[in-house]
Amino acid sequence: MRTGQHIIKTLSLSLIVAALLTTSCGREGPDAPPDGTPAAIKFTAQTDVAPNTVVTSDSITVSGINTVAQISIEGGEYSVNGGAYTSAAGTVTNGQTVTVRLMSSANFGTTTNAVLTIGGISGIFSVTTKIKTTTTTINALSVPYGDDANVTVTVSSAAGTPGGSVLFSVDGQSPTMQTLTNGSTIFTILKPSVGSHTLSAMYPAQNDFLGSSAIGTLDVHN
Repeated sequence: MRTGQHIIKTLSLSLIVAALLTTSCGREGPDAPPDGTPAAIKFTAQTDVAPNTVVTSDSITVSGINTVAQISIEGGEYSVNGGAYTSAAGTVTNGQTVTVRLMSSANFGTTTNAVLTIGGISGIFSVTTKIKTTTTTINALSVPYGDDANVTVTVSSAAGTPGGSVLFSVDGQSPTMQTLTNGSTIFTILKPSVGSHTLSAMYPAQNDFLGSSAIGTLDVHN
């Protein structure tokens, strides 16, 4: 009889220990231990952004924590639940929304990052400025000696029609600047001498377009 009671007591103790272990491991609810480490933080990168522009990220929702977590940022500012943007460290709780903003680079084709950290987990918001490449061409025909030479310089881009000014020089002399009209302009060389002349044109980066240059030849014959 005592043996049976001993077995019952042993089984009861084992069940109690198992229950305690189950309760203490992976508890959820109000008795769960504090957890301030959130789920992964992911922002959608933005590209083709104008230089020197304030860019705001998509909104993320803080999840996976059951206590107050520290929040901080490098390279930008953050806003919690649509509040004022700040770069100072603060706190967030589960379910709150966060957006990030930063100033895009002053240079074309350049990526700028803001790193948001919540509870030791970081996410990067990347912003890349637009790239508007250009191509400069020189159209110079052969002309007879004694005539003026009209040289057309054209600046083109798949991103639109470049504006601004272009520099033009003959045989390495000081350049002349003219304004583009619909992407082109005509330089007149007054009665160039007989022979071959080296022409150069340069379009400096301007109006959101990258710079480019070209070399050409003008032949003047008798």
